[in-house]
Order: sequence, then C-alpha cells, then structure tokens
Amino acid sequence: MKDSILVFVHIPKTGGVSLFTYLSSHFKKEEIAVFTPIVPKHDILDIVHMCNAPDSNIRFIEGHLPYGIHQHLNRPCEYITFVRDPIEQLLSMYFFIRRNEEMPLHDEVNQITFQQFLMHPDWKELNNNPQCRYLGLTQTFGESISDPSNWWSPGSTFRNTYLVKQFLREQYRFIGITEYMDVSIKELARMFKWAAPADIPHENRAHKRYSRSQLSPETHSLIRERCSLDLKLYEYALQLFYERYHVR
Repeated sequence: MKDSILVFVHIPKTGGVSLFTYLSSHFKKEEIAVFTPIVPKHDILDIVHMCNAPDSNIRFIEGHLPYGIHQHLNRPCEYITFVRDPIEQLLSMYFFIRRNEEMPLHDEVNQITFQQFLMHPDWKELNNNPQCRYLGLTQTFGESISDPSNWWSPGSTFRNTYLVKQFLREQYRFIGITEYMDVSIKELARMFKWAAPADIPHENRAHKRYSRSQLSPETHSLIRERCSLDLKLYEYALQLFYERYHVR
C-alpha cells in the first residue's frame, strides 16, 4: 500500500507560504501537488485525478483548498494547517489584495475601506469566518459549504463546542499558530522527525498596512460580529497548542 498523503490546508494569510517553503523541501517535485484557485480552470478535481492515478507519486498536497479532499482519494490523508488571530488575518488579506494587481478582486478592494471590505455581501468566503470555512467546520457544524446561500450568518456561535474541539483534535494531526511561527515549525519538524530549519522563512508578507490598534471601536465590533466563529476557533486552537506543546 502506498504512503498516506500529507494535506496542508493553507488558509490565506496565515503564514502558509513560509510553511510551504519548509515542507516542500522534504518532498521531491513529482511528489507535490499544489492547488492554486486563482489559476484559470484549476480545479480540485485535477488534484484528485493526479493522486488517484495508478502511477501517482503524490505524497504532499498544498493549497487554498478546504478540508474534505480525503473523501475523494484512494489513500489515507493526514491534515495539517495554521490558524491566525482573525483580526490580523483579515487585515493582512485586505492589504495583500490591495497591493497585488494580479489578485482577481484587486481593483474593487483598492477602492474601498477596510470596513467596507468586511461588510461586502459577495465576499463572505473572505470576510465571514474564512478560517472556519477552510477547516471544514461549516460542513460539520453549520450549513452546507457547497451552497453559497447557506453561509453562516454574522454573529453565529457553535452549537456544541466539545464536538468542535474533538473535530480539530481528531481530524488535524497538527495545527500551528501564526503568532507562534518559530515554535510551530520546530514542533512540526519534531513530529515528522525532520531537521528544524536554522532560520524560519517569512514570505509573502503584506507590507504597508495599518495595525489593529488603529482600528476604530466600530470596526472591532464589526469583526466580532462577522467572524465570531473564527474568534472561537482561534481560542480553541490556542488552547490545543498550549496543551500539546506547553507554550505560553
């Protein structure tokens, strides 16, 4: 039987590019499949077909793909991911899109404020609990992720926090924390018996952005409403991280 596949659920603006640089160094080029949603006609099914091919050598999948690809593969999967303080993740995403002209929403985002970005009704995958969506929590504890009309409404709460925590423990072999990048990568290296990098790479940073301290009370309130589930997710992920790695 072939080895299991390591799946890195790369939530945008959580330090994933830095982690991918490190992870990919442990695999051969032909063992890596990368999903890039901004590439025209690039579909997750392409990754599925690559992995399920009789002569497939794929051992590592990376990209902005949500939890769940294991349901379509003929080999077992192990999931890893990073989560980030939701306020920092949203700020980083907003300024990253503004700064990069190749991003599909660049022109629109470049013309609006951060608060308008948070309130835009058509960008719920970006401004309404985006981290929970990637980790599969909408599939398991909310409405269907496949139907855009069923996105969780702002201000939602988890119905059963115990089951959410259990899901994270059981479905993700590793959950790193962007705010603890150095410790996270060292613990990840220890888990897979890899050499820890001498220097932790930090790539794809969004420059020229203001900080959370510059946000108005109204904007903070809006984030708490729009991303109530991501805030809870981050709280749970921190608890799990402290518990597993004795970090404070």
